Amino acid sequence: MPGDVSLAVDTGGVQFKNPIVTASGTFGYGREFESLTDLSSIGGLVTKGISPLPRFGNHAAHLRDRLGDAELDRPRERRRRRLRAR
Repeated sequence: MPGDVSLAVDTGGVQFKNPIVTASGTFGYGREFESLTDLSSIGGLVTKGISPLPRFGNHAAHLRDRLGDAELDRPRERRRRRLRAR
């Protein structure tokens, strides 16, 4: 259509078709909202951040590498195991 305006943006070498992105962690991995909105209209999905190392003040599950296999590391379970070992 004549006169269409491109909303495409380039941020850090990553091309987005528009600047509309979800807030970190509010949209899960997108699948939960497939029935509610057209995900192809969104410029990008920002998932919840993960870390291979525990972070102070963050009690969420972390990923860690164990002998080449990624596994969930749950800090509360780790604490319980330490207490049982005493």
